[in-house]
Amino acid sequence: SEALRGGTTFLETKTGYGLDVDSEVRSAQVAREVADTVTFLGAHVVPAGVDADDYVALVTGDMLRAVRPYVDAIDVFCEEGAFTVEQSRAVLRAGREAGLALRSR
Repeated sequence: SEALRGGTTFLETKTGYGLDVDSEVRSAQVAREVADTVTFLGAHVVPAGVDADDYVALVTGDMLRAVRPYVDAIDVFCEEGAFTVEQSRAVLRAGREAGLALRSR
């Protein structure tokens, strides 16, 4: 691959741009095909017009269950304008309970 020719020996990629279950699953599946490790970043941003707590419930429930076969770790953006400390803890707790490594920003 081009990355290997350039000296890259390990690839990590993250999901998180789909903002819905189907898009996150597709992103995780494609990432699994090319990367050594895949991090689920469903809690990247809250989609426009969606309640943040409702979105956290989706990320920690249906979305996490759907992407779990393809990912190794979970991440969350914990910062003003993204997710609160409480919401971030809920995301990381759900990931840990699902057996994923934890990442946070």
